[in-house]
Amino acid sequence: MALEPVVNRLETSMSGKLSLIKINVKDHVALILANQLQHEVTPTFFFLTAAVTSSGVV
Repeated sequence: MALEPVVNRLETSMSGKLSLIKINVKDHVALILANQLQHEVTPTFFFLTAAVTSSGVV
């Protein structure tokens, strides 16, 4: 992946502020997730937010 060095630098520079999750779309379970997110091409980046409540992260 030509973007891998850029993504790795982003992950390092944003450590503690950003959680970066990489999935292998060739993996069966990851393929299910990719389909749910309507993933069409590789690489694809999704920016997800989480709400923090008294019971944890939602």
